[in-house]
Amino acid sequence: MGEHLSLLRPDKLAGTRPSDPFFAATLDLLRRGDTLGVNQLESPAMRHLLIQLRPRGVEDVAQALALIRPAAASVGAKETFVRRRRGLELVRCFHPRLAAVLDDTEGLMLYEDDALRVLQTLAGMTASEADHFRKAISKHRTEAEARALAEKFLAACAARGVSRAAAEEVWGQLAKFNQYSFCKSHAVSYGLIAWKAAALKAHYPGPFWTAALNNNQGMYPRRVYVEAAKRAGIPFRLPCANRSADTFTWEGDAIRVGLGAVATLSEELRAAILGERQRGGPYRDLADFRRRVRPGPEALAVLTRAGALDFTGLPRPALFLEADLQDRAGGPAEELFGHDPVPDWSPADYPARRRLRDEWDLLGFVVGPPLMALFRPGLPEGLATSRDLAARRGRCVQLAGLTATARQTPTVDGRTMQFVTLEDEWGLIEVTLFPGTCPPLPRLRLGPYLVSGTVEDQYGVCTVTAERFELAELDAGARPAVAPRAAG
Repeated sequence: MGEHLSLLRPDKLAGTRPSDPFFAATLDLLRRGDTLGVNQLESPAMRHLLIQLRPRGVEDVAQALALIRPAAASVGAKETFVRRRRGLELVRCFHPRLAAVLDDTEGLMLYEDDALRVLQTLAGMTASEADHFRKAISKHRTEAEARALAEKFLAACAARGVSRAAAEEVWGQLAKFNQYSFCKSHAVSYGLIAWKAAALKAHYPGPFWTAALNNNQGMYPRRVYVEAAKRAGIPFRLPCANRSADTFTWEGDAIRVGLGAVATLSEELRAAILGERQRGGPYRDLADFRRRVRPGPEALAVLTRAGALDFTGLPRPALFLEADLQDRAGGPAEELFGHDPVPDWSPADYPARRRLRDEWDLLGFVVGPPLMALFRPGLPEGLATSRDLAARRGRCVQLAGLTATARQTPTVDGRTMQFVTLEDEWGLIEVTLFPGTCPPLPRLRLGPYLVSGTVEDQYGVCTVTAERFELAELDAGARPAVAPRAAG
């Protein structure tokens, strides 16, 4: 990825200007909401907001970041902003004097800076007074304190000829700035970082996904990022004692899985494999590897099952047999049987089902087919997929997917609703579970889950409101090698 880091230079701004050749592809990616793995932009809510906003440039990304914060979201600014941006609602300012102040935010207060300028413009406060007043708003804890602040603001507005009705409407938003919000410089700095990451994803998807997998600090399990990279056409290669680093690496046209991704391998053993390879060159065969690294039997079995010893050219059953013969002979197998003990014996490798199971057990993902494809044969025929949602707006569908992420939130009446992101072979599916219609599940497994519900469209974002949401009963004859387990 190092050769692409020049994109992050401040003077290039990673295609933030329309004249830059990177601009169009980056903007297209953002408008599709294809931002899984992009810092600050990968949550379902942010991906949806980007689709709804149809960004025109980096400033719109900063505005999206501000809109998603509690202060703006709590007063319904997000939907109002989207409707105004899409021309579905006229832009209306709280007061004529604020037209110039809020001209670039669809007449709404998004940033802390907007609150400061509104206080200066309507209440006549100095910059210092406005900042102190904003801090008082953010820190008040009692209803009495809130009333005192409101009366001070309303009185200051009245003294400057602002009507009580207009001042109260403005205060309705200002009072919400006791919740978390962004100042504009904060939002723009995050927006620039997000834009640059999106530019890398749009133009250098292989190095981007390599870095994202190594970072692995997003809101999704690693397997979800692996599946997204595979959907982008990026192949993966199994860990290899002769080629892998400790981390994921970009290897020509594919992502090489690092030794650090293999479950149960100790840090000491991984360091020994890499250090000895650097000192003595690539390992020639199994005997050479064992002599130089001296892994224990359990670690050797893990490396074999994970594919890290496939460089020998031997099938995995033969590797296990050769290791056993070496142990019995007290040395390499050729010392007991000669260099070519049984030339015509070539044991078959494990079937694909067994190899996939080993990958899942040891890596937590599979490098070949889409994970969901392993479950598809055991599911009912005729299910809709993520590709079909746009064409089925307003219609009932039945579909299936694996759990990517989920969250619960209280409703106004104190009950719980749940948002679940599923994934299939072609993309992500957002499902909403409303209490009374489809009760939330307290603990989600990997799946697959079968969903029946209605496809809803909100400003270009298609989601499914579930009527049924249940773990699929897979046909006994078509159970995949990958065992359904916890979603994390």
